[in-house]
Amino acid sequence: RDEGVLTVLGDRRADDDEWSGDLIDEGLDGLLDDLVAGQAGLFLLFTVSFGVTSLLVERENGTLARLRSLPIRGGHIVLAKALVSFLTGVISTSVLLAAGGYFFDADFGSLPVVAALVVAACAAATSLMFLVVRVAATSEQASIATSIFAVVLGIGGGAFFPISTDSP
Repeated sequence: RDEGVLTVLGDRRADDDEWSGDLIDEGLDGLLDDLVAGQAGLFLLFTVSFGVTSLLVERENGTLARLRSLPIRGGHIVLAKALVSFLTGVISTSVLLAAGGYFFDADFGSLPVVAALVVAACAAATSLMFLVVRVAATSEQASIATSIFAVVLGIGGGAFFPISTDSP
């Protein structure tokens, strides 16, 4: 029997004769909830960044100049990119959370509250990525900067390891 696993899970010991898998289940319930939500947040940042960074790609390829020659306001082009990035983020995050709930039996709480949090997180991610892209001069700089932001915020948000302060 591995004493380290039992210590990590709160020093609860099974009967001496048989080792219970319930110890692992008790310890992983909250961990999987946190990791699924953290991974959804990380992938949200990457998903939104692809849509927002495409503005710079279109500028470099000349597509943006062609779009501006149409009878469309320049702000509408940016608004459309923002809306598509936002909606893509909402849909992808919802799918990831639903799949995490189904496959890992993760419980995120009340559905309306989770939906409001997903919408708010997508709005924040879209805004953050627009700020990064605004500062970048090229699409390559924007891709690198958005990746750095996504990974750093993913680490802080619990995508790679649990950040809860609950001790066993």
